[in-house]
Amino acid sequence: VIFDTRSVVLSMAGLFGGPVVGLVSATIAGGYRAWLGGGWLVVGLVVIGACTALGLAYRCAYQRGWLKINLLNLLLFGLFVHLIVVALFTQLPHVIVETVMSMIAVPLVLTFTPATALLGL
Repeated sequence: VIFDTRSVVLSMAGLFGGPVVGLVSATIAGGYRAWLGGGWLVVGLVVIGACTALGLAYRCAYQRGWLKINLLNLLLFGLFVHLIVVALFTQLPHVIVETVMSMIAVPLVLTFTPATALLGL
């Protein structure tokens, strides 16, 4: 399992770039993930789609006046995105889930949450 900042970039692409940029970004990331292959391809693709969709959902809420783009909301958004990512990782094989939850989940959420907010600002 490879952990990188695609989740941050994809969620921001949907939020700030809109549907076309989100779709292009997700297609590039998804194509690369498909090229990597492996037994966890489906989970990787679902994570890519979820991050993009969450960014687009935030954009929609912003455009309707339901949410503002500010530090607090971006931190909460980053937290939500990365909790969803960790939840999706529970679909991996049990041995990998144990490793992810014991060694990677907390650092991922603690670093990628503020990274999302900072990139969003």
